Amino acid sequence: WDSRQSQLLEQELEMVEQAIFTEPDDQSAWWYFQFLLGWARQGKPPGFQSEIRQGQDVHPRFEAILADQIDKVRQLLDIEQGCKWALVTLSVMLVLHYDIFGKSTSDTSNLDEAKAILSDLIHVDPTHAKFFAAKLESIRSIETVSTT
Repeated sequence: WDSRQSQLLEQELEMVEQAIFTEPDDQSAWWYFQFLLGWARQGKPPGFQSEIRQGQDVHPRFEAILADQIDKVRQLLDIEQGCKWALVTLSVMLVLHYDIFGKSTSDTSNLDEAKAILSDLIHVDPTHAKFFAAKLESIRSIETVSTT
């Protein structure tokens, strides 16, 4: 990143943090937050059609940014314990962290935490239970691939 991109990313993440701490149930802030994570991962704003996929280039500062954002969402969950969007986003970030940085180790704590979150969400939000079950199944497939 050049300094302008880095500064812009920091400003945007700060703005999203304010939004999610002010109104944690506003899904638009969470969607934008996930967009910013894609930007941070690639070191440039992703196109509308791009998505975060294994094997794409990862910007060197992304691990620190992702770890910091995981901590901030956990802080929010200390205050807003049942916030569905925070839980969904945390599970996405935990899987992403494992997928990019954790496969080389045997530490599956991020996957275990993400599975627990999604299992809870299946019961908390039965309307979206199939979505959460599919996410849970995708984690299990990541585990299967990692152990073979």
